Amino acid sequence: MTTTTQTHSATQPQQEKTNMPNTFATNSNFDIKNKEQSMSYPSMNFLVASSTQDKTNDIIVHSKDGVDIEQSLRNVTNMAGIWYNNSTRQLYAVLGQCYELYYLIESADSSKRDKYRDDVKSAYSALNGAQGANTLLSKIVSVVFNFADLDRRQRSRYSSVIKTAYGFETKPTDAAEFVSWLERTGGIVAALDKRNDKASTKVEQSEINDTVRAMPAKARVSIPNGNNKFVVLLAKPLDSNTVEVLYQFEEDSIGDSLATRAYNAQQKLAKEAEKRPTAVDAAEKLTSERTAQGEA
Repeated sequence: MTTTTQTHSATQPQQEKTNMPNTFATNSNFDIKNKEQSMSYPSMNFLVASSTQDKTNDIIVHSKDGVDIEQSLRNVTNMAGIWYNNSTRQLYAVLGQCYELYYLIESADSSKRDKYRDDVKSAYSALNGAQGANTLLSKIVSVVFNFADLDRRQRSRYSSVIKTAYGFETKPTDAAEFVSWLERTGGIVAALDKRNDKASTKVEQSEINDTVRAMPAKARVSIPNGNNKFVVLLAKPLDSNTVEVLYQFEEDSIGDSLATRAYNAQQKLAKEAEKRPTAVDAAEKLTSERTAQGEA
């Protein structure tokens, strides 16, 4: 194809340039904030059909001497920067909605929470287990990011960054607060790095559960159950030695939560016991005090 920009008159390129859609101008004027809220816009297309392009606006720059490599690289780099900034903001917005959904489910009262969890399980079951998710959060992320070229590892990263935000004492309460937190943190990689820094001291749930199972039993009750990790019984006291079981819970989330509380309580008691003097310590201290008094 011949290069027409060298043979056109002075007025012709100006007319063609006016008719040419400028992708960079379009992107810079794109209202990201408003569009992220609605999430109703299509993916941006930086590629324009060559038949409609003015050669002066080509990303790959041609001249009479050949290809201007340096300028072409700058153009492609700018193009990539626009794509990265826009796609990152859109990704944060989607993750924010996933976070808010997870937050609303986990903070709902027990009757609604169980229904919400069942709804997520139902939506996930439509994927026929292909995603390999085994937690509520990972199932939410799997349903939302159900794309063939998005592997399980990437979905796991998305779940992890949401879980990190939810784990803070002053956690975000909606999508906007999550996005704000993620931006302040420095993005997904920075958030996961902070999580990994804390992970060295964090005890895995499986270890917590094993520790709790090894605790001395308070009583043994014969009651039908689903043979899950834990069965939580709600009981009322009849007297100082007898309780009456009113309801049983077998959801993993409830069992794990109470097991964690029992584990933390045990660890606290163990630390307090370490601080208390033993009988030998007390005897040695008493002896030293008496010796000091005798010398005085």
